Amino acid sequence: MKLSALFHKIPKATIKNGQQTAHIMVGEKGYEPAKIELAANIPTKLVFNRTNDSMCLARVQGEHPAFDVELPLNQDVVVTFTGLTPGTYQYHCGMNMFHGQLVVK
Repeated sequence: MKLSALFHKIPKATIKNGQQTAHIMVGEKGYEPAKIELAANIPTKLVFNRTNDSMCLARVQGEHPAFDVELPLNQDVVVTFTGLTPGTYQYHCGMNMFHGQLVVK
């Protein structure tokens, strides 16, 4: 195993009862984790929680899969998907300054 793999391990969504869930904190550094691994073709819930009052982070958007939701301060917001296929999908804040990735395998 490469040494870099130990330091750059991508967190994985939790799978339970045939559904996967990933929790993403939205704070002063943007999305944490900024990259998360998901399993393909399993119903998915992304749970965003914004802890920073920056208006830049008040929305999260993705093109594929398509979503655009408001993120109220200190509240969980759930975005659901079904049938994600393998690939890397980008999402970003409303001002396109902070970015995250969904790595579907």
